[in-house]
Amino acid sequence: MRWLCTLLFMIFLSSMVNAQKKLFVRVFDQSGKKISQGHIVAVTDSSLHLNVKRKGAVDLMVTDIGKIKTKRPAGRNIWIGALAGVGAGAIIGGISHQPSEDVYFKTTLAEDILVGALVIGPLIGAAVGGVIALLNNPKIFIIKGSIENWKDFQSHAEEKLAIGP
Repeated sequence: MRWLCTLLFMIFLSSMVNAQKKLFVRVFDQSGKKISQGHIVAVTDSSLHLNVKRKGAVDLMVTDIGKIKTKRPAGRNIWIGALAGVGAGAIIGGISHQPSEDVYFKTTLAEDILVGALVIGPLIGAAVGGVIALLNNPKIFIIKGSIENWKDFQSHAEEKLAIGP
């Protein structure tokens, strides 16, 4: 029962990470090099406007875009799940501590907290983050400067964000 509570708590923490309403994209140039990433502000007929951390607003022309990947990389979900698991594992390790009279396998409260924080919690959190990454359903749009391909991405972005004219 304790493991079920731990798993449900980890799923809850990991799902809060993916509760964003904004569409995050990674933009690559014609040669496949990442040129920018951020949340979409606007999509016009000829450009993509992104809100980029530490840079502010960035405008990218369709002719400069090779491909666009939606969502974040899977490793990010796994990493955040593992980090959330550290705190949750420490709490659950402390709560589940039971003093034992066993001479050979006796653990202290601090040891149970450390095992929860450094072993069990991160493993379960990373597993939950991996499952969320699998269910994330990212899309890849090959643009290569083509207006026809751009229209597909533009309709997808407008559908997801309810933006547009």
